[in-house]
Amino acid sequence: MIKVQKFVFNFFGENTYVVSDGSGECVVIDPGCLSGKERDELDSYIEAEGLKPVMILLTHAHSDHIFGVRHLEDKYGIIARMDLKEERTLSEFNPAMTAMGLPAPGEFVFDGVSGGDVLHFGDTGIQVIPTPGHSPGGLCFLFDGDKAIFTGDSLFAGSIGRTDNGCASLDDLLLSIRGRLMALSGDIRVYPGHGPGSDIATERTTNPFIFGCDE
Repeated sequence: MIKVQKFVFNFFGENTYVVSDGSGECVVIDPGCLSGKERDELDSYIEAEGLKPVMILLTHAHSDHIFGVRHLEDKYGIIARMDLKEERTLSEFNPAMTAMGLPAPGEFVFDGVSGGDVLHFGDTGIQVIPTPGHSPGGLCFLFDGDKAIFTGDSLFAGSIGRTDNGCASLDDLLLSIRGRLMALSGDIRVYPGHGPGSDIATERTTNPFIFGCDE
């Protein structure tokens, strides 16, 4: 059984998750820690729990979700995993945001992962589900045996991710959510990139963007 610890970081209120499974290993999902205080908070939890981070998983590469990647790579000797299509986000979207005053997230090392891949840490398997739309290479990470999915900015409690920029597509995002996420079991808990959690059944029946996806 996994243990999920949520942190809310940076001025966008981004959700960073540390997921452990009792093996002593953990993964960090979307480390948005920007300030020294936020990074210390994340490190202190990992140390207090006696955890060994083995992977950084990125649902997408928008700046607010990756501020802490370089810190974790340097401190723990690990690298990030994300869809290679997010190179466009790194080269186009994030620099535009930096030009408007957003802090630059810094360069980091990453390996490409794709939909259908299965990642492993400790005794746990993680299914990679492609959900492009909010960004070109959006991913969700499904801990199927533990009934948990980390949706980044694809699916929120009662809402979906923004698509009002040149790297996004509302049609693609709705197809991703309706065709892939809503096909999952209703009892799967949703851990989004911002705001409170939910579950698939609740979103299927109450999310105004997913009307008509009843079981």
